Amino acid sequence: IPEWLGWALGYGGSAADAMIGAMLLGNWRARLAGELLLALVLGYTLVLGIGMPGLWLDPWGGLAKNLAILPAILAWRVIDDRR
Repeated sequence: IPEWLGWALGYGGSAADAMIGAMLLGNWRARLAGELLLALVLGYTLVLGIGMPGLWLDPWGGLAKNLAILPAILAWRVIDDRR
């Protein structure tokens, strides 16, 4: 992909992540925020995992950490639904 598109996707994803984090912190439409967070994390994990498979071997766990984060988001959604 062109370099400018990579930058735009990176900053756009970061902005979306910050917006979702603010929604969760403020407990504003938490169910929607949980669904958006799940879609965002799953989306970039799949796109980067397929497009740049070397990231799975990143020593800081750039993508591997998402294998723990995705079930944690699902568990949070179940707990939040029961409240």
